[in-house]
Formats: sequence, C-alpha cells, structure tokens
Amino acid sequence: MYLGIDLGTSSVKTLLTDEEQRIIGSASCPLTVQRPHEGWSEQNPQDWADAVMKTVDNLKQNHPKEISAVKGIGLSGHMHGMTLLDKNGQIIRPAVLWNDGRSAEECRELEARVPSFRKITGNCAMPGFTAPKTEWIRKYEPENFKRTAKILLPKDYIRFLLSGEFMSEMSDAAGTMWLDTAGRKWSAELLSATGLNENHMPGLTEGNQVSGYLSDELCRRWGIAEKPVIAGGGGDNAASACGLGAVNPGDAFVSLGTSGVIWTTTPAFNAAPESGIHTFCHAVPGTWHQMAVILSAMDGLNWFSELTGKTPEELTKGLAPADKGPSSVIFLPYLSGERTPHNNADARASLIGLARSHTQADIVRAVLEGIAFALKDCIRALEECGNKFDLLPLVGGGSRIPNFAEIIATILDIPVAVPEHGDYGAAFGAARLAMCAVNPRQQDRIMTKPKTGQVTDPVKSATMIEITDIQNYSVPERRQVFDSTVSETVSKIIRRVTEGGDRALKEITVEIDGISVEQLRVPQSALDKAFEALDYRTRTVFEQAADNIRTYHRRTALISWNFEHKGTRLGMKVTPIDRVGIYVPGGQAAYPSTVFMNIIPAQLAGVPEIAVFSPPGQNGLPNEYVMACCRMLNISEVYAAGGAQSVAAMAYGTEKIRPVYKICGPGNKYVAEAKKQVFGLVGIDSVAGPSEVTILHDDPDVRADIIAFDMMAQAEHDEDAKSVLITVNRETAEQVQQMLTARLPEMKRRKIIEASLMRHGKIIVCDRIEDGIELVNRTAPEHLEVLLKDEHKIDLIRNAGAIFIGKWSGVAIGDYYAGPNHTLPTERAAMYASPLSVADFQKKSSVIRYSEHLFKEHAESAAYFADKEKLFAHAQSLRQRLD
Repeated sequence: MYLGIDLGTSSVKTLLTDEEQRIIGSASCPLTVQRPHEGWSEQNPQDWADAVMKTVDNLKQNHPKEISAVKGIGLSGHMHGMTLLDKNGQIIRPAVLWNDGRSAEECRELEARVPSFRKITGNCAMPGFTAPKTEWIRKYEPENFKRTAKILLPKDYIRFLLSGEFMSEMSDAAGTMWLDTAGRKWSAELLSATGLNENHMPGLTEGNQVSGYLSDELCRRWGIAEKPVIAGGGGDNAASACGLGAVNPGDAFVSLGTSGVIWTTTPAFNAAPESGIHTFCHAVPGTWHQMAVILSAMDGLNWFSELTGKTPEELTKGLAPADKGPSSVIFLPYLSGERTPHNNADARASLIGLARSHTQADIVRAVLEGIAFALKDCIRALEECGNKFDLLPLVGGGSRIPNFAEIIATILDIPVAVPEHGDYGAAFGAARLAMCAVNPRQQDRIMTKPKTGQVTDPVKSATMIEITDIQNYSVPERRQVFDSTVSETVSKIIRRVTEGGDRALKEITVEIDGISVEQLRVPQSALDKAFEALDYRTRTVFEQAADNIRTYHRRTALISWNFEHKGTRLGMKVTPIDRVGIYVPGGQAAYPSTVFMNIIPAQLAGVPEIAVFSPPGQNGLPNEYVMACCRMLNISEVYAAGGAQSVAAMAYGTEKIRPVYKICGPGNKYVAEAKKQVFGLVGIDSVAGPSEVTILHDDPDVRADIIAFDMMAQAEHDEDAKSVLITVNRETAEQVQQMLTARLPEMKRRKIIEASLMRHGKIIVCDRIEDGIELVNRTAPEHLEVLLKDEHKIDLIRNAGAIFIGKWSGVAIGDYYAGPNHTLPTERAAMYASPLSVADFQKKSSVIRYSEHLFKEHAESAAYFADKEKLFAHAQSLRQRLD
C-alpha cells in the first residue's frame, strides 16, 4: 500500500493506493488563504500539518488494515511557498505563498545583482518565487531573517514533520531560484546574493528516491507495522505529470487547480525566460520540463463563488456549450497578478462590458473564458519555444466542470481529453513516486499513461477567419463578373419603367419590397418634419460632418484656365452638369452620410438641379435621417424610389420625373447592374462593388480589438463585403481571429457580419511588410488602413481608394466625419479610378481661339494631315478659308 499526500492551496488531499495502483480510499481537508494586504497571500504551516494529520487519520479509521500495510509515502505540494524555521525547527512567521506579489522590486534587484541569474535558473525572477520573497523578508522583516535557520517549501515542511528530515527534491527546489537547474544542485552564487548559504537549504534528492522514513510516533498513531519510506516526491505539477505518465519528452497536459498550468516534458534543460516560461527539473532523474503558468485559474471561479455565496458547482450548473457563442462580458483573470507571459505582479483582474441586462450566468461564462484565453497566451509562448501540441489531457478541479473542456479546446484550438477514470492528480502522482522509491528500476511499469476518456474537439465557428501565410495566398484573377440572372432581371425592370413610367415604378416597389408608395415625390412637409425632429446632438453632429466634407471638397474642384501660345489662346472651360441624380441606399441600414458625400460635391460644382432617390420604408417615405439631411442641404426634389427601377427612372425619366445627365451613389448589385446598363445614355460615377477594407499592420502598439472592430465595421455593410488583415505578426493575427469570434455576439448586425467574414474575410501573415505592401498594390483595396511603425512606407503604396494612416484614422471616421469622400473605387478599380469629388460633377470643354495670322500659317499643314487620313472635306474646310 502507498500514500500520496498533496498539499494544495485550497485543500490537502490524501490517497491510499494498492500495488495495482487502484485507489482504495481518499480523504481531504480544506485550507484557507490569508490576504493581509492587496497582492499578498499567506498560510499558517500549522494548518497544513493539521490537515495532513486529519486526512491520514480519516483513512486509518475507514481502512485500518490497508493503512497498516503502507510501504511508502509520496509528497506533493504547491511550489515556491517560503516557510521559515528557526534553529529549533519552529515556524517564524506565516508562509508566503506562490501567488504572493509583494516582491516585484526584489525581483528586479536580484537580477541586477546577479547578471547570470537567468542562465543559472532558466527563469526570470518572478514575485511568486521563493528567493525574491526571502529578499523581501530580509529588507522589511530583518529580525525574522536573522532568526531563520532553514527555509523549506510547503511539502518539505510536511516531510520534516513526518520524518524529522530536512530534504527537498529537484522539481520543487528548481522553483526557489536558488537551484542550478541544469546541474541539479544548489547554486552558491545565488544563495550568497540573498544572504544565505547551503546550511539554510534542505538536502536534495530525486523525486523517486528515498528521502527518509516515517517517524516511530506517527507509525504508532496510524498503526503502521513497518516504517514506510518517504519518497522525494514532487512539486504539485511535477507530481501531476507522474500521475499522468508525462515523464517522456513531448508529454504534455493542462492542470486546472487554483492556478493554471500547461506542462510539457523536455529531454534537456531548455530555458526561455524572456517569455515568462518556467524551466524546472522534473521529479524523475535526468528530465526537465517547461511550464507556462497563470496565477488565477479556478481561483477566479472561487473568487466569484465567495462573492455570490454559491458553490462553484452551483455557479457552473447549466453552463452552455461553446457552440452557443462566447459571453459578451470579458474577464481578465489577473486577480493575483500574472506570470506567463506577462510576468507582472501588478496586473489586476477586470470585468469589461457589463450591462444592466447581464446575468450571473454571463459573468460565470466570462470568468471561464478569461481563464481559457490566459491559457491561450501560455500555449502561444510554449509554441514559440518549439513545442507542439496535438492533444492535451486536462486534470484538476476545473476539468470536471461540464462544457468547460469544450470552451478550452475551442479557445486553444487544440483537442483536450479527460482521463477515462477521472482526475489523476498530484496525490496520485505522489503515490506513484512512493511506489518507485520502494521498487527501484520499475519506473516504466509504474508511470504509465491512463486511458484517455472522452476527447473534446474545438468548436469551429463559421465566422472564424482562417490565417493564411502570404506565400499560400493567391490573388484572384481580375475578371468582370457577369451574373446573367441579375442582368436579365435588371433589363426587364428597365424595360418596364421605360414603358410603364410612374405606374411601373410603384408596382415594382410593391413586388420587390412589399411597400406601397402613394406618391413618388416626397412632400416638402415631410422633409421639413424630418429635419425638425432632429435632436440638438444629432443636428450638431450632422452639421459638423457636412462642414468638414465641404471644407475638404472645395479643394477638389476643377477651375477654368487658358493661356496664350504663339498668338493662339487655348484653354479649358469648366461647367457644372445641369442635372444629376443621387442614389442613397436603404435596405439593411440607413445612410444619411451618403447624402452629404454626394450632394455637397455636386453643390460645390454648381449643379443647378439635384434629384435624390432613396428606397421607401413601410411608411412609404425614405429614412427619416436621409430626408432630414436633404432638407439640411436645401434639396427639395426627393423621390421614394430605390433599386434598379429608380436608376431606370433617373436615366429615362417618367411622366413626373425628369431624366438626369449623371447618376451617382452606391447601391446593391441590382443598382450597380442598372447603372452599367444605362451608362452611355447617362454618365455614372462608377459601378461600385461591395465595400472592402484592407488593414496593413506591423505596429505592435495597435491593439487587436481595434483591428477586429474595424474589420467588423466593414463587414456589417452587407454579406459580400470584404475585410482583410495583412500583418507581419502572427500573434496579432491570432488575437484578431479570436477577438472576431469573441465579440461577434455583441453586434446587432451579427448575421450580416458573420456571413461576410465567413465568405470574404482574410487574415494574411507575411514575413516582411514590403511583401504586404506589394499585395496591397496588386489588390487595390477601396479602403486601406496603414498601421505601420514606419509611416514613410506609405510612399510605396500606389493603388488604394482611400488611405487611413495610423490607429487614430479608422475607416469609420472617414465614412462620416473627416471630410474626404467615402464613395470610392472597389473591385480593384483603384488601379485606375479615384474617389468621388467635385470634379465628378463638372464637365470640361477645351477652348481654342486662333488668330488670322496664325491660322494662315498652320492651315496648310493641318490640311496635309487630313489628306493623309483621306478626310478630304476636312482638308477643304481649312483651305476654303484661305481662298
């Protein structure tokens, strides 16, 4: 028989196992943490001792025969705890725990004092580690430091009580920051740097070797016939790894206890301190591991449990599966600071996005998702060190929460599994180490992997944008898309309007939109009413936007000019188009900004007649903001008509609608096709395709949520909108990918955004930003956001409709307020076309005024040119003037 004792932060758990590793019995006893100040975390070591005694007493009471046959005892415990003993072995003060954050300054001082600190330990100094906490004691509690004769880790204090021996083992000792981790021995240099020497340290052994024997007194107390050995044991995570059989290189798992850990076994010392990854010795000889740690895993749920007075089981009962979508609340789980990858003891938790409508269930889900996203940070750091994860076993209390495994798998994008017969935790691993100590050279037989239970795969969201390396991305061929169905439908609509006039216009609106329109032209009274209904804030914002647009567009106007050349006056006469039609979309959203962006340039051009067409709502009138903005600009000719039928009416006219000479304004594919079909009879601004944005990024100061929301802002226009991110930073790519999924449920136009991102969203990763710029030039996006460290590289950009420079210049500010036009070339038309401007509403006429003298000098040469083209009448018209 074997005992495995695990001293956890929240409880002591003791297992009794037999030679076949079957669990005969178990007992646990809760513990509490004292937090005398913010960021501090302490426990009384005597509480540990009492809890251990209670659990073994309980097992003796329930299994006296089996307890009497115990051959070995293994120990496990939370790491880094600083337990100070005086020369008599008495406790000097409460133990300072692994999640205590008071020693951040001492960490910095220690690394400065010992330049080789990271090389020796394999880790950066973090406040939870034992050495910097001892430095804090030396600085702020000097009397306690002077009294200190031995410094023990939590499980090693239990060993001292059980056996009278001062011993530790490699996995736990590596977390003190006094161990030469590669050499598996105490470092005299590090000890000296903190005012200590090896006499302050316990002896060292390996986790599967004998460290002592149970005392006679406790053998009598528990009725054990022969003195059992006490194995070296392991730190809690090393012991868990032994319980899972994770003793070979590449073996990995996730532990969800008070803290959260992602563990991977390594064949050699492989340090990566800059990423906040711990590199420690394993509990078995000749083996190491890398470990990424979050300080508040299930402690986050425990915190909320304490606030609500409900148990974690009550809080998580009925937790929805991952495919129901994430919580709209965001939880940052830094209740005690954070380790991997931030190494920031001052980090603090927060709940973001709370609204009156949120429920307890929303917050519980946010807490669990926050834990999972913190684990994602850990996965990323470990992967950057060359580790790969195909399947991750889950252990610890969090592994038993229904649907939590699915949330973790989805956020990590890695399948996870729970052992078939339940949680094989640190206590089980400790019992295995005891078995190895009793049975040397049988480790391979003892530390086998448990059978895998249910495997949980990531839930793949339809909205998730796949990340593509630029070398694997193919730019679609340029081709004119021809949709015969759309073309035929539009042709029929145009024919009906040309033949049926106003009546056909109304009938088609009923057939397509289900809306009956009494009169096509909007009464002036309706325009006045809409304007008067504007509140002060709305009117002020609209007026300021209009003023910004007007200020910018004044500089885009063409002006007439002429010059004299050799006695001839040549020039260009600029005049406004006499009458234009402006199309303002309706449908899935209202676009009063389109009113300003099209009408203001036309007015600045001097267009005398401007007619606005916009689809009617159920009341038979266009959107109230569209009407209000028309009234604000003194436009009185407004029609409640949309779609291809309104384009036909603008081009051909009806009984009550006079035809225009140019049609401007965006619309859906039917409007675009109609403009294409009437082009030539009238002018058009462009045949606009779906809205598109490309975000070019290499600036680490731009947050992923900003990028994600800019992509969603474009996607919400319609399901065919295109949102593309090109970045040199794969981490940013992954964060944006996650953020799009996480924040999508908050969006009112979620279904449109979801469809757009699923069909046309792209995240492209490149090695050099110059490669991204070249891709931009090949795709000529409508909107281009430039989020670059070196903004001078904008000079390399040749093809884009509008360029938004820097994180403060999001597309949306240009859509509404900045001033430049938001009617832009799409579908790579920026290769040859430009934004809408005053010039689009002006016509240019060349002006030629020849003098008699110069005409006589040039006429014969011009006539000769005409002869060569065999246009004899041209030649004669010139020569006739010379007769």
